[in-house]
Amino acid sequence: MDAILQLVLSQMYSRSARRRLVIVLDEAALLMRSRAVEDVMSRLYMESRKFGFSVILVVQNPYLLPESIIVNSGIRVVFGLGEPRSVSYAARILSPGGPPGRSRLVEKTLANLKPGYYLVGLLGSENIFLATRYKPTC
Repeated sequence: MDAILQLVLSQMYSRSARRRLVIVLDEAALLMRSRAVEDVMSRLYMESRKFGFSVILVVQNPYLLPESIIVNSGIRVVFGLGEPRSVSYAARILSPGGPPGRSRLVEKTLANLKPGYYLVGLLGSENIFLATRYKPTC
C-alpha cells in the first residue's frame, strides 16, 4: 500500500497530473498501522486539494485516525456509531472548540441516529448539519 500511495503522491506533484482524482480508502484505519503510510496519507490530506485531488477515508472507529488527517479534513461525515469511544471521539471532531455541552449534545445525536441519517461538519464552520439520503419525490 505504501508503494501505491507514494505513486499517487508522485503523480500529484508532477506537472503531468492535470486531471482531477478522487481516492477512496475503505477501512482506512487498518492502513494507518504503518508509520510510512500514515506519513504519506497526512501529506496527501495536507496538500491534495491544491492539486485537484480529493481523498476520502472510510473508518468505523474514527479514533484510530491520526490527528494530522482529521484536522486537515475539509468535510467530516459521521453516520451512527455504536461503540461509545467512537461516538465520543466523533462528537469532539464535529464540535471542536464549541461551547460547553455542545459535544455532549452531538454525542447524544450520534448515538441515536436512525439508519440513513448522518451528521456533517465543515472545516471552518461552527455548524453541524443533520442529513439523510436523497429521496426523489416523483
